[in-house]
Amino acid sequence: MSFGIIASLVLSLFVVWYVLSPLFETAMPNYGSATEGTLGPLLDAKERALRSLKDLEMDFSMGKLSQDDFDQSKRSLSSEVASVLAEIEKHGGVA
Repeated sequence: MSFGIIASLVLSLFVVWYVLSPLFETAMPNYGSATEGTLGPLLDAKERALRSLKDLEMDFSMGKLSQDDFDQSKRSLSSEVASVLAEIEKHGGVA
């Protein structure tokens, strides 16, 4: 066999292995600390509220919301973020 055929075969095998390898990996269990377990839902709530606030600002900048609706929704979401951050602080987590 020529060198070109061997190199093509090796490269093809490498590409097939690279593409299929994630299918055969096993997930490693997450053995986090006890505080991580209590903070997990709070951190998720914080991320959801911040994402909603960002989406709200984008909708307002695109003209989908009136100024009154934007102000009311922003106050509501901001108070939600503040309460979640306060709860995280109460549990000793880093916001």
